[in-house]
Amino acid sequence: MKLAEAEMLKSAKGFAPLLLLDDVFEKLDETRMFQLLDYIAKTLRPQLFITDTHPDRVKQIFHQIAIPFQSCHLQ
Repeated sequence: MKLAEAEMLKSAKGFAPLLLLDDVFEKLDETRMFQLLDYIAKTLRPQLFITDTHPDRVKQIFHQIAIPFQSCHLQ
């Protein structure tokens, strides 16, 4: 539902909304996580904030889909 809402906002406003994925990857397997990020990054092209307890997992996926990213780590 949120992805459909983001697509509608992008169509109506002419730019993608900011998206926050807060620890959603704990609920997804690696294939679905890859598919979700690939779709969001290549189709919606929003500014995206991701929180995750395993930052290397997210970095690996962004490298696989060849999308530039920046990361911050809190210790």
